[in-house]
Amino acid sequence: VCATIRRMEGCKDLPVVILTADKQPNTMRDAIDAGATDFETNDVSGAVLGRRIQLLLRAKATLDDLHESERRLEAAQRLARMANFEWHPATSRHTWSPMMYALLGLDERECKPDHDRFLGSVHPADRADVEHALRMAAAEGSAYSMDHRVRHPKGTELILQHRGEALVDASGTIVGVTGTLQDITELRRAEDRVRRLAYCDPVTSLPNRTLFH
Repeated sequence: VCATIRRMEGCKDLPVVILTADKQPNTMRDAIDAGATDFETNDVSGAVLGRRIQLLLRAKATLDDLHESERRLEAAQRLARMANFEWHPATSRHTWSPMMYALLGLDERECKPDHDRFLGSVHPADRADVEHALRMAAAEGSAYSMDHRVRHPKGTELILQHRGEALVDASGTIVGVTGTLQDITELRRAEDRVRRLAYCDPVTSLPNRTLFH
């Protein structure tokens, strides 16, 4: 029954407490493996059981709040065309938000976050600058902000605004880099159009009086 509940839509995080007269260790292990949140024999006192259920419901409410915050953050990043990442050089671990895959033109189902995969998506002319900024942030704690291009596997090219800073643990030790990437391709194209309109004749595209001065 517990395993069936876990497969039902919306029941992945539902607290499930199993009460049984069976006190065998294997029974407890099987219950946890099936997805039980807690396990107790049915001779437990009502006061103890009630308190444990209260704690489980409180934990469930906290988890629901966390999922809702993550949902809102993901929606905001999708609308703003913004992604976030973390890089831990010591363990070579990369973590990406869902939007990161879209900005890099990668399929979340087919590839795992990887430092070399990220750098491989950066335009070759910009790659050395991006890698240097990441390395300096990881080694010396230097914050950085830059614009650079990325190339999708299908040939599409985007301009991203890339910002990052050192990621520190509770003791203040640098353990990696955290940052954001935002698609500013349309903004750059709009700026180029405004610049052309300001300095070039709209019919001939020749430099105008303003550019001459």
